Amino acid sequence: SILPCKRRSQDKDDSFFSFLRYSRLKLIRNLRKTNLEHQDYQDSFWHTLKKSFGFETR
Repeated sequence: SILPCKRRSQDKDDSFFSFLRYSRLKLIRNLRKTNLEHQDYQDSFWHTLKKSFGFETR
């Protein structure tokens, strides 16, 4: 699960990398479907990633 930004940075890093590993596996499975879905997934992946860790989307 995604930890809040107010946690210790080590906890945040561990959560961040486990999130990336999970998302990468999910992305690979999506790539086996179609490339069109891949683009939509990648967009939503980065949106979720930024949102989860409190980065502003500019």
